[in-house]
Amino acid sequence: MLQLQLFTLSRRSLVTLVVGLVAAALLLGWLGYTWRHSVPLKTITITGNSHVGSDKLNERVGIEGDTLLYAIDTAGVIDRLLEEPWVASATIRRWPTGTMAIQIVEREPVALVMRSGRPAVYLDRYGVAMKVAPGNPVDVPVVASSIVANVQPGDRVDHVHLQEMLDVLAGLDERVFDLVSEVDVAAESVALYTTPLPDGPSIRVELGADGFAEKMGRLAAFWADVVLGPARPEARTINRIDLRYDGQIITS
Repeated sequence: MLQLQLFTLSRRSLVTLVVGLVAAALLLGWLGYTWRHSVPLKTITITGNSHVGSDKLNERVGIEGDTLLYAIDTAGVIDRLLEEPWVASATIRRWPTGTMAIQIVEREPVALVMRSGRPAVYLDRYGVAMKVAPGNPVDVPVVASSIVANVQPGDRVDHVHLQEMLDVLAGLDERVFDLVSEVDVAAESVALYTTPLPDGPSIRVELGADGFAEKMGRLAAFWADVVLGPARPEARTINRIDLRYDGQIITS
């Protein structure tokens, strides 16, 4: 009988404990919910941007007046930031101090479009055009082509040969990338001009219509072995390199 009473008491105590814990959890949850929905936005910080100003990005954020931090539609803010051509991605974190921290990842230029002798827009590896920021130049090859004559910030160049070449440029190591001074894009082919050596001319390199990654590798090997190698004096007479034919390097 005594054992049954102890069991009954223990069971009642356990039920009371569980009910108390559930009530406490519900209370804490309610208090947390209430607190989260009462924290005001005090500060917006933007980091990671170098080519587009924070003032311009703040305009994209579009938050004005008194706002509750956790009531902000962060997905909508990110969508508006992605409307800026320089912004490749954005992430947002909200802190209990009232700060909304925005981390920007900018697009990386791989080529430059000139217009009337002045820098107009950069192109990234996907062909997206970004406005040139005054006072913050990027040393990248120039694209010479009527295909990009009217491209504007935010446009995406959809020419198949140029898109492939831009993607290849983005994947080159610095040594090979620095060989390229200008990319000449025609309707059905691509050529480039090398960066002039101190004791030699800029050389036109015919790449044809495809296989640009392999051809750039061939050019890099030829440049190291011949142009910068023992035959360097003779190499100064080269004006043109033709890589259009598989496994061949034709010079003239």
